[in-house]
Amino acid sequence: MMRFELRQLGLPTAMLGLGLWVGRRLSHPIVRKDLVSAELERERMRLRDVVEGLGDVFYALDRDWRFTLVNAAAERFVRRERENGIGQVIWEVFPALIGTEFETRLRRVAATGEPETFEAASTLRPGAWVESRVFPTPEGVAVWLRDLTDRRRAEAALRHSEERRALAMEAADIGSWDFDLLTGALVWDDRCKALFGMPPEVEPTPEFWNESLHPADSDRVASLVARALDPAGDGRYEAEFRVRGLDGVERSICATGKVLFEAGRAVRFIGTAIDVSERKRAEAALRESEERRALAMEVADIGAWEYDPEARVLTGDARAMSMLGLAPEDKAPYQTWADRVHPDDRAEAEAAVAAALDPAGDGELHAEVRMISPVDGRERWISEIGKTVFEAGRARRLIGTVVDVTERKQAEQHRELLVNELNHRVKNSLATVQAIARQTLKSEADPVEARASFTARIIALARAHDVLTRRSWEGAQLGEVVDAAVRPYCLDDPGRVRRDGPRLELSTKAALALSMALFELASNAAKYGALSVEGGGVELTWRIEEERFRLTWRERGGPPVTAPRRRGFGSRLIEQGLAGELGGEASLVYAPEGVVCTLDAPMSAIMGARR
Repeated sequence: MMRFELRQLGLPTAMLGLGLWVGRRLSHPIVRKDLVSAELERERMRLRDVVEGLGDVFYALDRDWRFTLVNAAAERFVRRERENGIGQVIWEVFPALIGTEFETRLRRVAATGEPETFEAASTLRPGAWVESRVFPTPEGVAVWLRDLTDRRRAEAALRHSEERRALAMEAADIGSWDFDLLTGALVWDDRCKALFGMPPEVEPTPEFWNESLHPADSDRVASLVARALDPAGDGRYEAEFRVRGLDGVERSICATGKVLFEAGRAVRFIGTAIDVSERKRAEAALRESEERRALAMEVADIGAWEYDPEARVLTGDARAMSMLGLAPEDKAPYQTWADRVHPDDRAEAEAAVAAALDPAGDGELHAEVRMISPVDGRERWISEIGKTVFEAGRARRLIGTVVDVTERKQAEQHRELLVNELNHRVKNSLATVQAIARQTLKSEADPVEARASFTARIIALARAHDVLTRRSWEGAQLGEVVDAAVRPYCLDDPGRVRRDGPRLELSTKAALALSMALFELASNAAKYGALSVEGGGVELTWRIEEERFRLTWRERGGPPVTAPRRRGFGSRLIEQGLAGELGGEASLVYAPEGVVCTLDAPMSAIMGARR
């Protein structure tokens, strides 16, 4: 019968138990067969077949500890007939289980509903070792039991075999062999026999020797033997190969030998053999380690190099040589590398190498320099870390790694630029705030009014900064600047400020200047002008004509306007500050029907350098 495991069935253990319970209930005499669908019947039969096909012991118990299902494997394991178990209480059928760990776990699973898995010696079958899995079902509990006896015995046998092999290798390290080519007699000492897994009392044969060779090594070894047996040669033989001995163990053997000739004919072949399995495994591990290291360096894009200070020659892998501006396939003179270093960094690089080669120092090299590619002249930063190997007080080798840090250096430079830019902006912002404070306090006699005006202007400045920050201070779109400046004064009816003009990108300087001027116009209109009464509005238009930027603010529908007796801060900011910042002309006209402000500035000042 084919053997299955629960995990191979793709069904969780609890679901299998549930399915068995359903199948059991569906087959109960009080359930009418005509109420069971064909699909459920097929599922019940399938689950029953699965249980029988498991190959491992499986049985189910109800809450009264009576057997409700026992598969054929369970019958074979305990050597009982199924008819003697179904419907009986497990403790009556197997009283030996009472008081055992198995009973404790069985009752605990029934009480807690949590499945348990454990390994233990079998109580019902002396000498057997089993793995038990107990899990709850809607009807009670179910048990899946696997016989581990053969596996345990195999593990013990394997441990014994490994101990015997280790002891044999410790007792004698080299084995000897002697092959009489005339009679075909093959003689091995006990150590040589042990290498092939043969007991001392068994005598080897040439046929066994040939059969023990690994198929992948057989042809190569046969060729080496044939060459040693050739009278035209020196009769020497040396080979490494894999064998599988009588004990089934595969070993790597290093054999050396000599063929004796008489009258031009090979008559005797003698030699030695040694187990090099450990060395081969170490070599394989070293290769694997080197492969991992090479892969890690490839992923990290790190190059390895070596410098011979006596020959003044630099070598390395392809990545290192490329980063150092050298041909990857050649041993490069030291001077060639030095010539590739940026002139501004050359002295620093050579000083770092000289310090690393100085026996009085720690032999460590740390350097970050720029290299110039001989192909395209491209400049890139590299970081080198190395260590000098000294012998008898002399520098023999300088070994190290190199990595391209161009992106990091560029990021550092960009960060430095941003810090400087930030410092510049902070200073400008503080100067602006200082000027606003000074002019506001100078213009307003009432402290309360002065404080309110100052606060409003700082908020307007902050809104302008918000607009610029969203664009990383690379400028701003004129429409965004207008929205930020006038929105607080026409929230209920944004249409009161009608705009007309093309999309236009402003420089940072122009955005700040226009933002503050528009704030002053909107604030004044909200206090005294067209935005202070219902029905009033503003027409804001701008045009680009002959490389000139022309903007007009025109108020309509407000109260009659009269010119102020004195010019306040807002007026001076518009007429003098705005014109001065943008290198143009600004005018503020207090017409009876509404304030009109015009600006005429060159487009170079409006767009300018974006920062």
